[in-house]
Amino acid sequence: MAPANSSPRAACSEQPPRKATAHSALHRTSKTMSGAPSRFSSFWRRSGLNYLEMITVASTSMRQCLKEPLRTEALGRTSYAFREFKFENGVEQPPETVSNMPDAERD
Repeated sequence: MAPANSSPRAACSEQPPRKATAHSALHRTSKTMSGAPSRFSSFWRRSGLNYLEMITVASTSMRQCLKEPLRTEALGRTSYAFREFKFENGVEQPPETVSNMPDAERD
């Protein structure tokens, strides 16, 4: 028991120091998320996925779990179309359209 004239804060300061946690070890050893994955990195990074690949897997799984009226609507929102511009020897090549939609649905 602490002496009668000591404050509760003084009693707290007499406790032994805290043990190092995984969180504190991460901040001591790594300043950035680049480089080789460590045992403290995210599961998707350790499995060799990048962030976009992980999000794609998670969103596909989530859409598959939905019940039918919402599932059809959510699967319709997974369409994409974009134009990819490539350069060879500093010269822009004609753009290539990348899409998972039929040509009739694209604008």
